[in-house]
Amino acid sequence: MKLKITIEYENQVFEYQNGYQAYIFDYAIENEFDKKYGFEELKRFVYRVGECYLKDSNSTPLGTLTDFMAQNWESLKELSRYDILDKFYEKYI
Repeated sequence: MKLKITIEYENQVFEYQNGYQAYIFDYAIENEFDKKYGFEELKRFVYRVGECYLKDSNSTPLGTLTDFMAQNWESLKELSRYDILDKFYEKYI
């Protein structure tokens, strides 16, 4: 089965193959990520959060991870997923 999720927002079209990506997108919009960083950075953000979420060996709460990364994007965006997750768990565990 192949899934395609299309989101139309602010005259832009975003397409995703997984529900978790649409979920991250929704949380990012709620955090006004697009207003602060723009749409190209929003695309990068959705990818990075998804990468951290999928490759984490713990049961990461996706909404909490997304909020954390949105609120700390400037200091996190160039870090490895391992370093991002370390900072996340330092704060929430």
